[in-house]
Amino acid sequence: MATLNDILLDSASYLDLDATIPTGTELTTRVHFSQQAVREWSNSYKWRQLKVEYTPSLASFASIGIPNFQYLDGAPMEFLSDGIYQAYPEIAPADKYEKDVNAKYSYIMGSDASGFSLHVNGIDVNATLSIPYVRGASVMVTLSDVCEVPDPQFVTDRIISYVLQARNDERFPVVLADGNRLLKNMIGTEMIQLPGGVNTTKKKGTAAYSIG
Repeated sequence: MATLNDILLDSASYLDLDATIPTGTELTTRVHFSQQAVREWSNSYKWRQLKVEYTPSLASFASIGIPNFQYLDGAPMEFLSDGIYQAYPEIAPADKYEKDVNAKYSYIMGSDASGFSLHVNGIDVNATLSIPYVRGASVMVTLSDVCEVPDPQFVTDRIISYVLQARNDERFPVVLADGNRLLKNMIGTEMIQLPGGVNTTKKKGTAAYSIG
């Protein structure tokens, strides 16, 4: 897998005609450009690499802090027994005042600055809860950090395009288009059914979480 070092070497080969890691301000700038590229990739699709299933061990579910949270990938599910799950569908926080006090639902509170928490209504103490969500992408900081973008050439192309744009280089649109093509290809690959998958209609509700 490609590291930040590999990506910077590849981009330097194009930009500087020298496969050498830049130094000083230039290095800081290109690392920042790589982080912009990873965030652009992260925001462009619901990537399987970023999907997480979090099962907290808590005595109370009044408020559950969720690390590196972006958005829920489905309803939080409480394991009951015999393979049966109880869903707690997400609602807007303001809608809780219209719900019955014993209703089963959840809602998210917080922000990127303060952190996000999940609030679950109607769940028993010491229950087993599974929270599917999409996390934020891991940006690369050190040269040994591995790029989690499926095609790291996209990050390389984005670094090159950002630098060319800053230089008012006429090659900028061409490299930008190459990166857009790579992003489109990654999305196309992501949309393909997983190997071993079954092409059937997806079950909904309780039946989707019942075993046997």
